[in-house]
Amino acid sequence: MDEPSQRPDGAVASRTTSRRLRVRSLLLLVVLLPTLGLVGISTSSVLRLQGQRDVATKMESHAESLLAIVELRASLADEELQSAVVALASDFGLDVEQLSDVAGVDFAADLATARARVDADPTLETTPGLEPIRAELDLLRGAIDDGTANYPDVTALFRQYSSLMEADWRAQHGEMSTELATVTVAGVFHERADTVAATFDTEVWGNERLVRIIPLLQADPDDISLEQIGGLLDATSRHQSAAESLSGRGGPLVEAELARQAADPAHQSFVEELDGLTASLASGDRSGLVVDPVALGEAFVDGAVFSGRLSATTLASATDLRDEAVRQGDRAQQELQSQIAVASVVAMLAIVSAFVLARSVVRPAQRLEAAAHQIHEGRFELEPIAATGPRELADTASAFNEMATTLSAVEAHAVALADDPDAAVLDERLPGRTGRALQVALNRLRTSIRGAEEQRRELEHAATHDGLTGLLNRSAALTMVDRDLARVERDGGVVMALFLDLDGFKAINDVHGHAAGDDALKMAATALLATTRSADVVARLGGDEFLVAGPVTEGRGEVEALAGRILGSMGALRVVAPDGEVPIRCSIGMAIGDPGTTTHDLILRADAALYRAKERGRHQAAWDEEEQFA
Repeated sequence: MDEPSQRPDGAVASRTTSRRLRVRSLLLLVVLLPTLGLVGISTSSVLRLQGQRDVATKMESHAESLLAIVELRASLADEELQSAVVALASDFGLDVEQLSDVAGVDFAADLATARARVDADPTLETTPGLEPIRAELDLLRGAIDDGTANYPDVTALFRQYSSLMEADWRAQHGEMSTELATVTVAGVFHERADTVAATFDTEVWGNERLVRIIPLLQADPDDISLEQIGGLLDATSRHQSAAESLSGRGGPLVEAELARQAADPAHQSFVEELDGLTASLASGDRSGLVVDPVALGEAFVDGAVFSGRLSATTLASATDLRDEAVRQGDRAQQELQSQIAVASVVAMLAIVSAFVLARSVVRPAQRLEAAAHQIHEGRFELEPIAATGPRELADTASAFNEMATTLSAVEAHAVALADDPDAAVLDERLPGRTGRALQVALNRLRTSIRGAEEQRRELEHAATHDGLTGLLNRSAALTMVDRDLARVERDGGVVMALFLDLDGFKAINDVHGHAAGDDALKMAATALLATTRSADVVARLGGDEFLVAGPVTEGRGEVEALAGRILGSMGALRVVAPDGEVPIRCSIGMAIGDPGTTTHDLILRADAALYRAKERGRHQAAWDEEEQFA
């Protein structure tokens, strides 16, 4: 008796166990899904941040390389300037001590300091192409100390250094710019990279001005060429343009250095002196400095300040670039650590929340799942989902309803756009924020389709119409005559062809000019369009030859009447030329094609009739047979 009563209890227990298993499975699912999602998001974020950190590290390496080249270039530029001053003094018969006494500057000490900076820079030994020139530099130094080196010797060697280092610098900067174009970095880094290039150009062209102007100040006026003056003016223009481009776009160190330049009287004084000398040389009025070595030395004693400021600005911009790379790397590292911490906290909260929300989430989630499957299958006309359950799910249901409405409307718009870009439904606004964004895209596509259609029509018109008169061209006209002949072949009837030629057109061109000839052609075309029927083929075959063709129902009389109207309309035309009005006349050849006639034969007969009209006195119409219509 007990066994039968135990079976229902076993069944209930089985169902309860099954429900519990489902709840547990659901709970596990609720826990795993957000956790796995979080892991995916965190992994993506970590990889992204690691990528940003790696990019920043690479950019920092590029910035360090550029900074090293700039520092060496600054050292070499300082030595070049000091060496050039000493060599110039030697050219004028002054040794270093005499020059120092005159200018009040210890040039020997400055030169020794500059050389020490160059020798201490490790980049000199590692930069490709510079090591072989080192022996030449040592020889030049000895010649400068002996007083046997002149200014061209100095500039020639240091220009080799400058060219090689500039090429290396630009190659490094170009490699960095290429990498920047393929990665995502803060916009300020791009600004720093552009500023580095601008400051480098400022320094290059500023020093180029010094190199170019000094030989001109030494030279005899008759020996100065326009090419030398042009080179100086080009360097001046490039230097000033690069300097102006720096305004308000540099980093903190660059802005500080630019402020020091503006406040440095020696720098500003030398810039004014350099601009004044350049203007004098350009105008042919040479300064008295060229014959006064002492005055030349005093004027260019601030050249070291000028060159140093240019180098300092380039160094500042390279340092700003490196500092920005370091900042971005540090920021990426901090964000990476924060991301890991946040991910851990969110994972814990997800696990706790899963147990709390499991019961209330299941049913709304199932409704959302079912609706999502319908959307996936392309069925956008859905019954609105009830916004029940936790607020998040309720909001999700509302958002899903809005999305479904938007997708349904987008589908309607897309279908209408494919069928008819001018459909009224396309003027209706799509709902929701996403709908507004898609509306913009659809409107642009709609405009693009209209534009493409308009362009197609324009191209088709250009391909089938004469550019001067707007009439059909030969190819299009022959095609349409073929069509008319095929129609009469099928339905019966005849096709007429009028072959027109302007009388005396060559004389109009030769006597009154081609403009008058063009006016005559356009007026003739207008008259033909006004005189002929809307269904007629009206074309310009070339030159002053025109064709009018089309089906006729009343035989020769209808053709002759049309030819008469054309002759009358043409006869009333006058072309206004500079030397008076010129009448327009034409001759017309008439032909009729029966079923079986080809377009070629029809036009050939009309052309023969035209010659008959010309032979009989012009400004008349003639048939291709013996009969003539006057």
